[in-house]
Amino acid sequence: MSKYEEMIKDLGIFEGEEDITVTTISSKLKSKAVLVDLKLCGGNKYISLPKMTEEVSNESKEFLSEHFSGGKMTILNKNTIKQLTRIKNETRNALYKTSVIKNGNLIPIASFSDFKLIYDEKKEEYNTLRDQILDSYDSIESNFYVKVARYLSETYADENMSQELRKKIANEMPDKEQFARDFEFSMSLMVLPSATDIYFAEGDVQEEVERSIKENSIEIIENSISKSLETIFLNIAPFVNDKALNEKLKRKAAVVIEKVLKDNYLESKTVEDLGRRALKVANSSNISFSENSEAEGIIAAIYKYFKERNNTSYLRLPNYIDEEYLENLALVY
Repeated sequence: MSKYEEMIKDLGIFEGEEDITVTTISSKLKSKAVLVDLKLCGGNKYISLPKMTEEVSNESKEFLSEHFSGGKMTILNKNTIKQLTRIKNETRNALYKTSVIKNGNLIPIASFSDFKLIYDEKKEEYNTLRDQILDSYDSIESNFYVKVARYLSETYADENMSQELRKKIANEMPDKEQFARDFEFSMSLMVLPSATDIYFAEGDVQEEVERSIKENSIEIIENSISKSLETIFLNIAPFVNDKALNEKLKRKAAVVIEKVLKDNYLESKTVEDLGRRALKVANSSNISFSENSEAEGIIAAIYKYFKERNNTSYLRLPNYIDEEYLENLALVY
């Protein structure tokens, strides 16, 4: 048995199926999950310009507060840029939350429709805001240059210097068509490569490709299981601390753990067993000693999983749980 097959056996995935090797695992991953690439851009056109310290009018101070930050000037005001940034960040965060890899972009095919609903909603919101900006662009541009001219005339006694800076800004700022082309809100999907799909005539190249695909497959599997177990851990941890637990957290834990079980695309027995135990605790009407003890057993089992793999640094701990406490639990359970 190769080191890759040993790793697969140790991770305990697809246990009900026969002939699960690293080569066949890459084909399994290809059929179970998809890579999502987002391209979200537009609206953030900056011009580098030194901010002068001389006293200026209140109108220019307001202009600076709205359009100037960190040595960069923007044609859109900060509030509009903030709205665009919020939509893009919420879309990326939705991808990260749906991904089975921490801060990644790998989504189980069974859960893709959940992300697509959020993506479509955010895309509509983004495009609506984009259209509002472009419809008003002529007015935005005109007002911007009026305010720039006032600011520069107040800042520079030398009219030639003021004129040069106006030209610099005018040359660097995009026209409406250029500005419109910068906006993009799109998504592309890719499948993971399978070792059976790729063939090179050169033997050395083929071996390196197969090795890379095997190692990548193992890394994806390990990261997927680790993220699932960490999610269970963080949502069941409040059940061992009366002060940290409330009804809102109980309801949230049940919803999140149900999603972990749904997203168990690797059919990991470890994730399934611990997830089912955790869900039963989360759905308990009252947290008695037995439920508290079961929660301790679950977080102890998850901690031991990471410890056995020398990967406890991956596991985030809430502020009311430390590693010494987990070490003691691991001795009991």
